[in-house]
Amino acid sequence: MGEFLTISKGEHLAANSVPPVPRALPLGEPNIYPRWLPYAVSNSLPTWESVLGVANKESWVIEKIQCGYPRFHINKPVKGILEAIRARLKLSDSVKCMVFPSSRAARDCAAVLTEATMDGNDFIECAHFFASPRLNLGSEYAYWARFSAVVYPSDLSNIAMGFWRDFGDGISPRHAAFCLELFDYLDSDSTHPILRTPAPRKHDQTELQREANCFESALSNMFHVKSSIAHHVRPHQLQAAPLTTDDIFIYPTGMAAISAANRALLSLKPKSDVVLYGWLYVETVNVLRRSPWGQKISYHLGRDQDLDELEGALLAGQHITALFCELPNNIKLASFNLRRIWSLAQKYNFVVVCDATVGNLINIDILPLVDILTLSLTKAFSGVSNVTGGGIVLNPSSPRHGQLKDMLASQYEDRYFPLDLATLKHNCVDLAARVHTYNANTLPVVNLLKDHPCIACIYYPSLGPTAHYYESYRRKGGGYGNVLSVIFHSPDSAVVFYDALDVCKGPSIGTNFTLAIPFAWLSQYREKDNLEKYGVPRHIIRLSIGLEDVDQICKTVRRALEKVEQLGHDKQGLPE
Repeated sequence: MGEFLTISKGEHLAANSVPPVPRALPLGEPNIYPRWLPYAVSNSLPTWESVLGVANKESWVIEKIQCGYPRFHINKPVKGILEAIRARLKLSDSVKCMVFPSSRAARDCAAVLTEATMDGNDFIECAHFFASPRLNLGSEYAYWARFSAVVYPSDLSNIAMGFWRDFGDGISPRHAAFCLELFDYLDSDSTHPILRTPAPRKHDQTELQREANCFESALSNMFHVKSSIAHHVRPHQLQAAPLTTDDIFIYPTGMAAISAANRALLSLKPKSDVVLYGWLYVETVNVLRRSPWGQKISYHLGRDQDLDELEGALLAGQHITALFCELPNNIKLASFNLRRIWSLAQKYNFVVVCDATVGNLINIDILPLVDILTLSLTKAFSGVSNVTGGGIVLNPSSPRHGQLKDMLASQYEDRYFPLDLATLKHNCVDLAARVHTYNANTLPVVNLLKDHPCIACIYYPSLGPTAHYYESYRRKGGGYGNVLSVIFHSPDSAVVFYDALDVCKGPSIGTNFTLAIPFAWLSQYREKDNLEKYGVPRHIIRLSIGLEDVDQICKTVRRALEKVEQLGHDKQGLPE
């Protein structure tokens, strides 16, 4: 069992190494470097056809996927614990289950499933697994051996997976592997008697090794991660109230952080109204829409005239509890007048929640202009693509700081598995240096693409009509990030470019290696046909530039462009 509780010296030394040149990988293989690192959060989709295959759940692709982004893919350790639960509880083929590290998350999932049933009579129950005190495992071991399963009819599987995907509360692969090792020593309890089971094996001191280095260092690792965030997010100008690590909350995923902010705000004013401002990550939209807010008021484009409309509504008596936004947003890379939003929040007393994952802490300074800053630590903060994580940072100078902090603290559950935390701590040590290299490597790629005759548009924070807003938040020495989106004149050109681009291809951004994906087909497949009116056509390609040699990155992009240029019909797509 010790293998799940330590990080090898080789894994530690390899944590921030990068491939010398970009390289696409075979279908389904983990997008990670070095190649032998476990728990990759991205899988290779090297062709446009393979992306469509995943979107359509075609077996020839699905069966080759070895791992995947944990919110979208049930990875091998999680499958293992699910199979063990099914066998223990003697579940029939007509019944499925989902597993969560938190009983609260399991109950929330069960509530969503129950609400979706026609008559409320379906069998939807929670089973809670735990180590009996007779095992004498120790408090930390026993704490992390706890988890909960939701049992439900198989025809609700899509809804269950939607909850797992959107709210980010599912068990992590490392945590699942640990629980699977201990599974035969765990009892289960439930309000339903058939889900109550004794552990099939008794405690044997020789079988249960208690190598708990990662448990013993969890507090120091948590402090290290929080301190790193605090150091990098701290405003350039000193605030009246200093930021401390107590203003930072760490979660297992970025979406778990956003969901926690959403729950806290709902508990303050349930059934009140919320604003979705600008282009938001689709799972954020799903969380807000699934939650018991009153009106969900959307301003998809995030323009100045939208703020005019919002201000007019507030002046006329409209009350909102919170406004959710991203700066810059994921895919369009647009910015907006956050200072005006903050001013409106002070006048009309609403909470500003802004996600800064794409902008990242090194490049932009926006904490003084928000109440709650959310982050996906899976992306650039980690960089290695082998662990998930999320964070909330509270603005200590916000007039709502005390109320928000108390509410978040009262609802907080520490369910971030210690080995995931240790991995994140190892990965983030050189964050600033990596981000500066990301920035420097991306600008030549942007310049290479933006004037190419086959390309209609490039989305990047330094380009377009909202660039001046981003510039006003950019830190001294900060850059524009490593994420850009490419729109070709011809959809066929996009397919040729993607297939010819010899880089890693698959979900995620902010990895130490260059990564590409046709965003609409994978991230927003269900909404793809309605996106074009917002400037997001189905053939848009998102690039996340990595740490490889910049000349090699540019050569790789140039070779893919040459393939596009060979298409005779590209000329038909060029503007006249």
